[in-house]
Amino acid sequence: MIVKRILGSTPVFELSARGLYYSNSRIINSISRSVSCKMKQRRSPDIKAPSINDGFKIIDDYISTLGIKQGDLLIVHSSSDELLKLGLNPNEVLFYLRDLIGREGTLAIPCFPLYNKRNYDPSRKLFVYSPKRTLCSTGLIPNLFLRKSDVIRSFFPWNSLAAQGPLASGMMKGNLNTDLAHGKGSAWEYCMRHNAKILLLGTRSCRSTTMVHVAEDIMDEEWPISNWYETRSFLIKNNSSERQMEIRIRKPEWARYNASLYRSAQFEKMGILREKQIAGISVGFIEDSRRMVDYVIERTNERKPFFVVPKRCYKK
Repeated sequence: MIVKRILGSTPVFELSARGLYYSNSRIINSISRSVSCKMKQRRSPDIKAPSINDGFKIIDDYISTLGIKQGDLLIVHSSSDELLKLGLNPNEVLFYLRDLIGREGTLAIPCFPLYNKRNYDPSRKLFVYSPKRTLCSTGLIPNLFLRKSDVIRSFFPWNSLAAQGPLASGMMKGNLNTDLAHGKGSAWEYCMRHNAKILLLGTRSCRSTTMVHVAEDIMDEEWPISNWYETRSFLIKNNSSERQMEIRIRKPEWARYNASLYRSAQFEKMGILREKQIAGISVGFIEDSRRMVDYVIERTNERKPFFVVPKRCYKK
């Protein structure tokens, strides 16, 4: 918590640490694996996780104070590994979330496509994305969610959302009319326009608040940092039809300038984010995603984006 407070107090500390990481990532990863291994060896075998009932009660007691209600549009980021520490079974988590917002509510879960050699077409030199078949890289809960017959997944091949409920169909309609994952017409922008609430279960806001990227993509040409995007091509398959599509995504090198801990600290300061540790796992909540995106755009227009880049990187 002390480290989080220090790094979140100013982007200078965070970006210095991030720069150190990028410069020495191999060494740091090696040390991290070594420390993790030793910690596992020291862990007492007598410590037991709480029962499922206890885990649900601990989480539910807190979530019940957040103002999530029947009929809400709710985006959920999760870590099944963290939730398992409380004995929370992934299928039961999905049932709980569905019950939380009721049949009138819409549940949306990030289901980012997992790209590897299994879905690479060497003859066309393209990755293949099939909304119904492509596994996602965002964890066990999203992959189980995709198996449900009434879940609809976006056809957009990058940072895709899947949804279940009354708003799911409208959310995914026309997603391929944009070449940006979070731009105007995307599933993410639809959720923002419909004031989606965001719940983080077992994952921290500095790592999992994808909605912030709506600000970058809807600003598009007005985004003040030059050379922000790169172009990638994908083959999108659905049953017997297929479509090759070029999209724009943020260049990976900009990640080193992302002051995400500082951003989360500012969100908390502004009352946009509530985040705390509940029984040893992180639980976060954003009541109004539109307000969050508007705040990021406002700061960006003031030349204070949460990507702290050298002045030479700004558009003239």
